[in-house]
Amino acid sequence: MAWDGLGRILKAEGAKVLVIVVLLWLVLATYKEVVLVGFIGAFIVAVVIFSMAIFLRNPAQIEAGKQNVN
Repeated sequence: MAWDGLGRILKAEGAKVLVIVVLLWLVLATYKEVVLVGFIGAFIVAVVIFSMAIFLRNPAQIEAGKQNVN
């Protein structure tokens, strides 16, 4: 049962990485004068910030005493 959830999570992460790579290629192929260091740096910061959302908990559940995630 837990493996099913893990499989879905890994598929979603794989799809996210695929979309990221395709969109990066599209931007770099389309815009020839892009500042590569700034673009890649901003991209890495955005990916790290959005991936940190998995560590956040729902404050309403914490206040109600329901800390278990189903």
